[in-house]
Amino acid sequence: MVGGGRVHRPHPRPRLPSERDPRPGPRRAGMNAVLGRISSYAANHRSTSLLIGWALIGTLLPLVVLIPPLSTFQGQTLWLGGFANAGVFILLALGLNIVVGLAGLLDLGYAAFFAIGSYAYAFGASPFTGLHVPFWPMLIVGALVAATFGILLGAPTLRLRGDYLAIVTLGFGEIVPAIFLNADKYTLGTNGIGGVAQPELGPIKFNFSDPLPFYMTMIVILALVMVFVYRLQDSRLGRAWQAIREDELAAASSGVNTITTKLLAF
Repeated sequence: MVGGGRVHRPHPRPRLPSERDPRPGPRRAGMNAVLGRISSYAANHRSTSLLIGWALIGTLLPLVVLIPPLSTFQGQTLWLGGFANAGVFILLALGLNIVVGLAGLLDLGYAAFFAIGSYAYAFGASPFTGLHVPFWPMLIVGALVAATFGILLGAPTLRLRGDYLAIVTLGFGEIVPAIFLNADKYTLGTNGIGGVAQPELGPIKFNFSDPLPFYMTMIVILALVMVFVYRLQDSRLGRAWQAIREDELAAASSGVNTITTKLLAF
């Protein structure tokens, strides 16, 4: 410091190097670089992201409420069925956000677990196997079967990182649909398994001729899942996922069990 309270300008020819890395560190290659840029942007613009998120919610909520009466007024009740089906894919995206967005695992075969859970439900709740298990218990069984396959795939492959993990999960995502579509004797192939049990919820009647109950149920499920995922981000598990995403070695040094934590994301 000089007498005027100002800082000296940097010397044009310093005798000693500055206390920092003399050159930039190595860049991360492949898809890891893309994920790194996305996570860095999200971290630096968190307030902006929250503002955009609340603005989208405020815009979409009136549309969600107005869609049923408008569809009925126009006589296009099939639109409600389409929106309900779209909600299934939104659930898929929310789950993928946990695996890729929070944990940083480049899983390209995530949709295969949805297929496994769906077929597990169809096997137990349709005349095809003669079991006729009710909707809600079989829904839980389907989720558990999908989670079991996630553990079976994740346990041997989560030691891989980056592009290598992407290649393995991509292969899994291609193999599962090929098996289900070609095993006609066990899955009825491209025709699919029909006659599955419909949900029962007190006085509410579910049938394909009236898509409104499906639409409203999907809206409630989506709202609950979105709140759960949002709260999960700042939980102990969510922060462990984010630590692994940023630097797995540093997370392990901090006491995070990386294998178990990544399996929970899978």
